[in-house]
Amino acid sequence: MSPVRSQFNGELLDAMRRGNDAAWTDAYDMLAGDLRSYIARLGADSPDDALGETMMQLVRDVKKFRGSPVEFRPWAFSVARNRALNDARKRARRPVEVELLDEDDVATTGGPLVESPDLARLSEVLDRITTEQREVLCGSTERILCTSRHHRHRGDVGRRRVS
Repeated sequence: MSPVRSQFNGELLDAMRRGNDAAWTDAYDMLAGDLRSYIARLGADSPDDALGETMMQLVRDVKKFRGSPVEFRPWAFSVARNRALNDARKRARRPVEVELLDEDDVATTGGPLVESPDLARLSEVLDRITTEQREVLCGSTERILCTSRHHRHRGDVGRRRVS
């Protein structure tokens, strides 16, 4: 990072809008570590790929960005969040590929290959996470759908929870 641009300012943002490579390098150095950590916490399969996609989106849309230099960082994080949610939606739509086992493989396991999920434990976990985390887990931005699935597993569909 150049010593002149140790913070995000209007000069840097203007240079980024003009397509200045050095300005984008400085912006990347300032944002990439925190963005990658955030993307990883959101559960992206490949945080590095999602970071690259986020940065490309920022480069494409920086001329449309109308905020101040102080607002650029939160905007970058919202782009990263949207990228992570889109990635989760894509993964949810993809069929899961399962390799079939032959009889010898099944015989050596000594029991069922997959145990039934502990729905009580699952409900506890879903109660503690945020709506955004449930969106990623469910692969949907439809909060109602995710919440109703959660409550249906708990057996309390139609009842409101009072905290």
